Amino acid sequence: MANKTTIICKKCGEKYFITEENYPMRDKGRLTCEKCGYVLKVWNCGAVYSLEKSSDEDK
Repeated sequence: MANKTTIICKKCGEKYFITEENYPMRDKGRLTCEKCGYVLKVWNCGAVYSLEKSSDEDK
């Protein structure tokens, strides 16, 4: 089951939703802010993360 959380970029304030899904194998990667390039999430574990920009109405 996927977990969805909200994260706000510490550099520019852009709002995103991060979805975490458990994965049977180890994965590593990073998610960066589309606006300023700030690293929002780094992982090296048995999960896969995806990033979705929040709509302006959610700010």
